[in-house]
Amino acid sequence: MRDILNNSNIAVVGGGRVCKAMLKIVMGNNFHQKMAILGVADINERAEGLVYAREKGIFTTLNYRDLYSIEGLDLLIEVTGDDRLLEEIKSTKPRNVRLIDHLEAMSVWDFLQIEEQSVRSQRELREHICEPDKIEKEFALFSHQLARIVEERTRHLQAVEKEIVERERALSQIIDGNTIPTFVINKDHIVTHWNRACEKFFGYKAGEIVGTNKQWLPFRPEKRPIMADVIVDKMEEEEIDKYYGHSWRKSALIEGAYEAEEFFPHIGEKGKWLFFTASPIKNADGKTVGSIETFWDTTERREAKEALQTAHDDLEQKTTELEQANIELKKLDELRSSFLANMSHELRTPLNSIIGYTELLIDRIDGDVNEEQENSLTKVDNNAKNLLTLINEILDMSRIESGRVELDLSAVDVQDIIQTTISSLEPMINKKQLIIDTDFDENLPLAYADPDRVRQVVTNLLHNAIKFTSKGRITLSARRSQTPKFVEVCISDTGMGIREKDFDKLFDMFTPLDISATRPYGGVGLGLSICKGLVEMQAGNIWVESKYGEGSKFYFTLPVREE
Repeated sequence: MRDILNNSNIAVVGGGRVCKAMLKIVMGNNFHQKMAILGVADINERAEGLVYAREKGIFTTLNYRDLYSIEGLDLLIEVTGDDRLLEEIKSTKPRNVRLIDHLEAMSVWDFLQIEEQSVRSQRELREHICEPDKIEKEFALFSHQLARIVEERTRHLQAVEKEIVERERALSQIIDGNTIPTFVINKDHIVTHWNRACEKFFGYKAGEIVGTNKQWLPFRPEKRPIMADVIVDKMEEEEIDKYYGHSWRKSALIEGAYEAEEFFPHIGEKGKWLFFTASPIKNADGKTVGSIETFWDTTERREAKEALQTAHDDLEQKTTELEQANIELKKLDELRSSFLANMSHELRTPLNSIIGYTELLIDRIDGDVNEEQENSLTKVDNNAKNLLTLINEILDMSRIESGRVELDLSAVDVQDIIQTTISSLEPMINKKQLIIDTDFDENLPLAYADPDRVRQVVTNLLHNAIKFTSKGRITLSARRSQTPKFVEVCISDTGMGIREKDFDKLFDMFTPLDISATRPYGGVGLGLSICKGLVEMQAGNIWVESKYGEGSKFYFTLPVREE
């Protein structure tokens, strides 16, 4: 230690009590060795040693890497006791600077104490060379000081030895209790640990393997290096290829570790696929002193992967078939849409004529009609109008599905649309003597939508509310949605309500709810589907809340016009 410290320029990492004690000796009158402490680093700016060094004019820093720039630095002494920091220093320090870690630093501390006591004793002896009693007393003091240092070192070594034994015991318990098959070899390729999981999986007891170099026995028909041996021998990659071909690779998680996956035909009844990883065990100096290897049975995963690949191939085949079927369906859908459009046109033309001539007859433009004839003409007019509405809904739905609906987007006053819709349906409302309420937010923002399509949605929902409400009230409201940049419209009624089981199919085409309950009201189940399509085309959303027998609330949202 004297040779290491003599004439050295030193920096200390860790400015605690140990650092302060070392500084006091080195800078004291009883220390004559030629060594200089040029810097001290600690993350705590109030650390005792750091403060003492600063008072003595020694360079101090909160970042240990600043010490590397000290001119003429020969030696770093780490006294933090932090193993992680020690590893960082090892990997970052300049190559020409020697490092003494916190374990070896105990020897430095011993040397400094002995050297200080030696100098003091020598001075006392020279001053009292003619006084035997003084010499004897000084020698006894020096011997006592030396004995104290040896005793402290012995206690420390005993504590370290005890800790090593306890760690070894704990390591053995951890390895043995691990459910993953694991074994350990030392630098001489002798097995030191073979856990219970290994015993159970491979069928070899620890007593048969531990203390031998037969780690190959459960895996190979004849002796050859296994992955743990590869780690200990530090084999070159070309040599590893001789044993493992292309089945091995470097571990992405553990530095210096290798992993591989192989099929072992003699393990189990039908053989086993094993994934295994071997990692180096290193001492404090970073030297490999052994290896630990673990195994995972990947047979089921492999079989599942093969089954999944087969299923994937089948799925790709079926996907190709479905894609072809979808092409055919798309063609059919286009034909259907074209047919519906043509049919609607062909049907609407005579229907409009029927409605027009019927109204002329009812209005007695072409002559007088009796009461019975008027009733019959009124039925024809109503049914013709219902049929025309149905045809228009079918045409709308066809356009929505095919994406042929053209939107004329602009700023929309939702409140105004609701009010005008109420007015247009006022005869139906008065006929059933229903109460209409409205509730609008102050400063309700304008929506950005197609006003005609919004009116169509409001009309459809309000018409349904009137149709399914025998008595009571209907409330129409509009407010800012909780979702930013949307207006929320709600049309609620006190009608018959909707069963919860019908919620999922409520907006499906041609699905009128509970036929027996709604038959008196008519309809084929297109209105809500059209509402859903039109709302979603305008970037909105539509949903329902209802309790059967108490009424329903239909909500839809529309985007707010950007300022």
